[in-house]
Amino acid sequence: MEAPASSSATTKTSLGRALTIVKFSGRTLYRRGGSKVCIHISVTLSLSADLAIIGEKYVGNTIYYSGAEVNDCCMIARRQQSSSIITKHVDNSLKITSLRNQNNSKPHRMRRKWNKVMQKTQSEYAQAGVDPAKIEPFKRRMVEAGKRTLRFPERRHVYLSEEVLHGHGAVYRYGGSHQDHMWCGTKEGLGNKNWMAEWMYQFGGSFMKMAFFGYTMMCNMRMAVNDALAQGGLPVVYEDEVASGDSDWFADDARAEAIANGAYEACREDGIALPAGESPSLRYLVKATLPVKSAPVMSGHITSIIAPGSHLITGRRLQAGDHILGATSSGLHANGISLIIKRALELPDQFLTKLPNGNTLGEEALTPTRSYVGLIESLLYAGVDIHALLPGTGDGVAKLTFDDRPFTYNIRSWVKVPDIFLFMRELGVSLMDCLTTFNWGVGYYIFVPAHEVDRIISLGKATGYEVVDLGTVEDGERKVIFGPEGDLPLYPKGN
Repeated sequence: MEAPASSSATTKTSLGRALTIVKFSGRTLYRRGGSKVCIHISVTLSLSADLAIIGEKYVGNTIYYSGAEVNDCCMIARRQQSSSIITKHVDNSLKITSLRNQNNSKPHRMRRKWNKVMQKTQSEYAQAGVDPAKIEPFKRRMVEAGKRTLRFPERRHVYLSEEVLHGHGAVYRYGGSHQDHMWCGTKEGLGNKNWMAEWMYQFGGSFMKMAFFGYTMMCNMRMAVNDALAQGGLPVVYEDEVASGDSDWFADDARAEAIANGAYEACREDGIALPAGESPSLRYLVKATLPVKSAPVMSGHITSIIAPGSHLITGRRLQAGDHILGATSSGLHANGISLIIKRALELPDQFLTKLPNGNTLGEEALTPTRSYVGLIESLLYAGVDIHALLPGTGDGVAKLTFDDRPFTYNIRSWVKVPDIFLFMRELGVSLMDCLTTFNWGVGYYIFVPAHEVDRIISLGKATGYEVVDLGTVEDGERKVIFGPEGDLPLYPKGN
């Protein structure tokens, strides 16, 4: 007997065969002979009214897993000697994460036998590592979140075509009055930060929050957004990529929901649409370092608009006498992660090590990267004379030497250093490593003439940012003189 298809699906082929059972109760499958097999499905099951009309009178118990069109995968359970039908909608493939024999008789044999049954329901492509039934629910989560973002760029007079939303690209236009507008695009990746989120998921216990996964997506997006800001570009369209080493990673619906929610929040805050993305399973390319079982590679591309064209910032107006202003970071952001991981794994409690502020190292490290869109947008529209902008990302404080001209960056004051960096110093990480790896508390630098300093500090306060006058640009050797640490010299990368 073939499995009935959902009336709301266009099922073309069956993904599986019938599995005969004696009784179905909740998430437990009772087999003949008294053995009990526990099935844990990684999504929440809910009654689906549109499936209630399915089927004819049936005697016996059979579970069908069907749905070549994974948008409407469903599990159908029929009660013995009853014409009533239990229908439940499943946003994921039927995934067995644990099997247990009630009589404790060779559970490993039960697992092998069950897996063989389930493997027969998969295509050879799925067995090779790319299982659309497991990947599609993640994609659907992201698509659903993305559709809710399409109007956000309209605050910057950028309009998306809602007719082109098939996942192969986005169509958008500028509808404002500035004919001299320009577009700015850049791509950035998250690095290893989400590896820590996966570690917390496996070992964090009560300290684990699903929001950590949302934070990693926010960080992923903001690294690109903050880079584009350095040209005066305000973000409008983002396309993400989340690439995992196996399809199973995508099958966790709670994780997928958290990531989609994080993407939506980042879009809502900064006026961005998320119309397209990519989520490949790359078994032969992506493999997490143990003890983490699986972790994806996150990256993405941001398109920003510069309107009017006079908002373009090239950095070439940087000159001796400019003041260096710093906007505080939220903590680690997304640079220096590998060093944090290295040091954490050497500790007895690893990422569960408590910091002086009461947070675990994992919690502190996973604090979301701060977006500086609100700050820079307010400066641009206030007509502030900005000579250069610089994200406080790779190379730490030494990144101040970004311009290849012979300038010395004389730092005379600093902000409060985040606890996570001070903890690295306590563990023995050298001051030089810290200042050339971590942002050390400053997430964005603004270079302006002296007469703009007070106005920027005031605008920063009005938009929720702490901005500090750190020092000045001077003619001289290309280096940073870090006054708060005894005029420690910091040189460009490679010197």
